[in-house]
Amino acid sequence: MIQRFQTLFMSFSIISLVVIIVNFPILINNTDKYYIENFPLIKYIMLASVFLTTYSIFQYKKLKRQRLLVSFSRLIITIGIILIVVLYKKDYDLELGFYLLLIPFIFLLISDFLIKKDQKLIKSADRIR
Repeated sequence: MIQRFQTLFMSFSIISLVVIIVNFPILINNTDKYYIENFPLIKYIMLASVFLTTYSIFQYKKLKRQRLLVSFSRLIITIGIILIVVLYKKDYDLELGFYLLLIPFIFLLISDFLIKKDQKLIKSADRIR
């Protein structure tokens, strides 16, 4: 479980998303900085992505389910980013934390690619037998 590359990238995604939620402002208005914690809807959406990714790490024996969970987690991050733009862009300016939300998305994209690679490897090993 831990030694697989996709697990590492999923862990990086979880860590980076939690750090972004806590430390980096996503919006700014004149002199005030707003963190994800100030927007409950966005915060719960991002935390759902964290929990889904954490659950998918423990689904290492079921690659199909793990890949589906990672895809849902990516979709949730995308929905969160779109909601930030649609709901808050007109009143606030985007800050560094908003752009950093792409990092966990990219980590999940890489882990999805690696899960797919593992699935192909298992299928090819089954063909040989």
